[in-house]
Amino acid sequence: LTFTVPGAHKVIEALANKYNNGEMLLGAGTVLDSETARTAILSGANYVVSPGFNLEAAKLCNRYRVPYMPGCMTITEVLTAMEAGADFIKTSTGKVDVNATPVSAYIMCECIAKFREATGKIVGFKPAGGISTAQDALCYYSIVSTILGKEWLNKNLFRFGVSRVANSILSAVEQKTVSYF
Repeated sequence: LTFTVPGAHKVIEALANKYNNGEMLLGAGTVLDSETARTAILSGANYVVSPGFNLEAAKLCNRYRVPYMPGCMTITEVLTAMEAGADFIKTSTGKVDVNATPVSAYIMCECIAKFREATGKIVGFKPAGGISTAQDALCYYSIVSTILGKEWLNKNLFRFGVSRVANSILSAVEQKTVSYF
């Protein structure tokens, strides 16, 4: 649930109270600062997503052991976010047409691989923004598999960030147009 929704913290809190047995993972999105991250965590968010990297939000999430997933655009942002304890790196920085490209994904995955080699820390990857077909998804899947290895090909380390690709994949499987998301 994004914090662009008025009263998002109340919705997260209500869902957290209703599904408190681990039945649902609640994410807080569009978290721009540490104050919002704190509100999200205290409301019951299980993870925090940001369109960009914010050092104070990263520190706060690490303090409370809540996964932090910032959007990054440059190698410096990727490395800074990982050094600050980001659990995932994502390509999307907001609602624009295209954020993820195969080239950016390749470079980000190389940074993640080198970071693991140097520190031993495993960081997940989430390509998002502009991924709308099953072929796009397969391209990113192949990049992750090739650079980071098959161990990254699971929901704990590799996620897609757009619902359009889900419709495309469902349409391919069902062999008819599906507009579920």
